[in-house]
Amino acid sequence: MLASPIVATLTPFRPDCSVDFAAMGEYLALLDHAGVTTVLVNGTTGEFASLGVRERRQLTEYVRAAWRHTLIVQAGACAVGEVIELVQHANDFADYLAVLPPWFFADAPPAGIEDFFGQVLDHARRPVLLYDFPRHTGNVLGPELVARLASRFPLVCGVKDSGKDRAVTQGYTEVHPGEWTPS
Repeated sequence: MLASPIVATLTPFRPDCSVDFAAMGEYLALLDHAGVTTVLVNGTTGEFASLGVRERRQLTEYVRAAWRHTLIVQAGACAVGEVIELVQHANDFADYLAVLPPWFFADAPPAGIEDFFGQVLDHARRPVLLYDFPRHTGNVLGPELVARLASRFPLVCGVKDSGKDRAVTQGYTEVHPGEWTPS
């Protein structure tokens, strides 16, 4: 069970644009000292789109080694092969996964998004949060799509909802009444 608050971490960079792992360690220590027990790495706040797959993998490994609490790793990317690679890697380090639909392909047909997630979720060995962020992906993960994915893939355990549509948010709670509640 995920505990609140969930902090989406930033990723500190050095002037040469490489990840500043020492600063990341200090940041994680600060969060731990503040009582945070769940962090999400490689999310939008963490500038994941500025990182290559190798850097994202290194950051995941570093955070797992430095963080003794619950770790959510965001594994989304545009190319399904990269997402699968990131999911397979994160399976060994994360407590939960989060996956965005591909971005850039605005207004993609729901069947295409469902196929994308189907290919990815076949590789998950950890509970998965589907990550709805329509402002950046150009696509809404509607409650009907989420319900179909949750019924096909038992590891889908919820939605990281970064949209602003309260009706969509309410619809997610109806996917698994009494189990999926906004927090």
